[in-house]
Parts: sequence; C-alpha cells; structure tokens
Amino acid sequence: MKTTNWKDIAELVGIAAIVGSLVFVGMQMKQSQQLAFAESVQMMRANAIEQGALEAQHIEVWIRGNSGEELDGTDLEIYRILFTQYQNQWFFNWLALDSIGTGYQGVGPISFARYLHRNPGAAAEWGRRIGALSLSGAPGVFPIFVDEVQAALDRLNNGAARN
Repeated sequence: MKTTNWKDIAELVGIAAIVGSLVFVGMQMKQSQQLAFAESVQMMRANAIEQGALEAQHIEVWIRGNSGEELDGTDLEIYRILFTQYQNQWFFNWLALDSIGTGYQGVGPISFARYLHRNPGAAAEWGRRIGALSLSGAPGVFPIFVDEVQAALDRLNNGAARN
C-alpha cells in the first residue's frame, strides 16, 4: 500500500510541475506580447515624429495638396511623396499591431479613411493610386487594407450624404 502512495504522490507532483510550467509559459507569452506592443507603439511614435518633420518642411504644399488645390510640377511631386509616406505610415502601423493580434483600431483603416474623408486632395490622390493599381491588374501589397479603407470611406460618405 505504501508503494501506491508514493506513486500517487509522484504523479501529483509531476502534474503540478507540468501545470506550473504551462502557467509560466503563458505568462511569458503575455509579457512578450506586451513588449511587442510597446515596441510597436514606440516605433510608430518615432515614425510619426519623422513624418511630422517632413510635412513641416513642406507645410504649404501639404496643406494645399490635402485641401485639393491644383498642384503642378515640383509641388505635385512633393505632395505625392508626402502622401505616400503618410499612407505607408498608416499601413505599416496597422500591419505591426495586427501582426501581434492587438485588434487596436486607433491606427487602422478606419482612421486613415477619416483622414481621407476630411481632406479632398488626399482622397483624390488615394483614388488615383487605387485606380493605377486596378489598371495594372496587380492587387498591390495591401489589398485587405485597401478594402477596409474603402468600406470605411463608403460608410463615412453615406453618413455625410444623409446629413
């Protein structure tokens, strides 16, 4: 009978050790996710600062381009570069947060669509880019982002039409 007790105790200790190690692995995974999120946020802030400095260097072009004023020559190229950087910032921020499974909507397609909705020149540039992608037949590197931005824009535009 005593051998059975030792066997049972050893099994219980083994089970407790397995459960303890699983809890520890779970805690490590949660901590790793929190660290990845913090690093993503830090990267996004650094990118936003750089983007802001770039926009500040060309603030008149940025404002005129976003408002939909006619741009030509150098100003048009500067605006397209600024817009590309801005769009890429939104996309890569969304991609970084989505890849670690945060579900955070603050930097996603909905927020980018709000920017496009408020800035007719930006919306026109976005439309030009999407049109160029569809003409080329290539889906681009971010079709899910494009689809979600378009869906959010449609909702915003339908809401504005009702008001």
